[in-house]
Amino acid sequence: WWLRILTYLGAGSTFLLAFAPMFGVSQQWVWLIVMFLMANVGLNGAGVFYNALLPHLGTDDEMDAISNKAYAYGYLGGGLLLAVHLGMWMTLTGDWIIPFIMASSGVWWLGFACLTFAWVPEPPIENEMEILGVADSAKFAFSELKKTLGQITRFRTLFIYMLAYFFFIDGINTVTALAGIYGATVLGLTIGNLITIILVIQFVAAPCAIGFTKLAERTSTHQALSFSLVMWVIVIFGALSFAPLVLDSHDEYDIQFDWDMDGDGIADFEDDDTDGDWYSNAAETEAGTDSLDPSSTPNPNPSIWLQQRLAGKGQYVVSVGDSTYDNGLSQSDEEQAWGVEWSDVLPLHFVDNEAGDTIYEFDDPSGSATSVLNVSRISDFTSTFDEDSRLSMSIQGGDLDGTTALGDDHPTSLG
Repeated sequence: WWLRILTYLGAGSTFLLAFAPMFGVSQQWVWLIVMFLMANVGLNGAGVFYNALLPHLGTDDEMDAISNKAYAYGYLGGGLLLAVHLGMWMTLTGDWIIPFIMASSGVWWLGFACLTFAWVPEPPIENEMEILGVADSAKFAFSELKKTLGQITRFRTLFIYMLAYFFFIDGINTVTALAGIYGATVLGLTIGNLITIILVIQFVAAPCAIGFTKLAERTSTHQALSFSLVMWVIVIFGALSFAPLVLDSHDEYDIQFDWDMDGDGIADFEDDDTDGDWYSNAAETEAGTDSLDPSSTPNPNPSIWLQQRLAGKGQYVVSVGDSTYDNGLSQSDEEQAWGVEWSDVLPLHFVDNEAGDTIYEFDDPSGSATSVLNVSRISDFTSTFDEDSRLSMSIQGGDLDGTTALGDDHPTSLG
């Protein structure tokens, strides 16, 4: 009975996450937090009763296989749904996509749970008690806990295992909860990168779960568990000691300034007509003229006019990297004040946050870049990347070509 209630709570709350856009901006985050909390209560609470079913699904020598197959099928099922969601997110557009993904996740959860309710029989209850109220149930639970703790010396091995389980499962849950944040903030991965990595993990984990069944059969459950935990610790320490990747190329920096020779708002590396003489780079290469010199054209007659038109037209265009856009400009007072001060050299626009305040946010890098005419302001801007900055910048082309700056709080900075 409780398994059904908690599953309905978890799956229903996941489904209801999709309704957040129906609320005002200042109420959306409240709705999301409440639904997220309830979904986790349902997930973890139902997990207790799912685990309680395991001893009744087979004999003792079948427990390893049943448990590992359940994990494998879980990884496979979650991976299939995630693959569909990733495909939708990458190929479709519209504000309905994310809410649909949330709602369909809840339906997916509930749908397969209903198969469990229909096909897995309820195990018999031994020493069934009379129904107690909430207060009496809590009192009874604490009395049983006290009695159990009083008998620790009789079950020393079990106590050591439960204590160890408390610590290693807490570590596992912490890593799974924070891995996505670690990837975004430390490794600079975009949302698309993270989803793709998690998708790959699902399909790697499924056969590995089956593999641990084979390992337990060849050795023992104790040795298989010990091996997995040792390998887990090694991997986690490796992740913690992982040196952030060095920024090797211009497009890996958070803020990117690119020279625009002809002042048409298109960076030279993307401009099919770099020098703005109305002849494409390919046409000039074919004619043997210089695609970076407006006075060198296949037709030299208008070259003087072009030089006059393009005189002083050079400028920088600025944009941010994909991961920087995904993570956004911090809403902290310090970073917002920084954005206000340098709004003339940064690709920013105003938005209303959840609290209804108007703040600066980065422009979408897939749109048009922002033009910056004042080169001296860009030079001054580089000095703001100090111990209080978490961002980086790079300049490509023009008089400031090769200039880079890195804040001390940037993930790749070693301080």
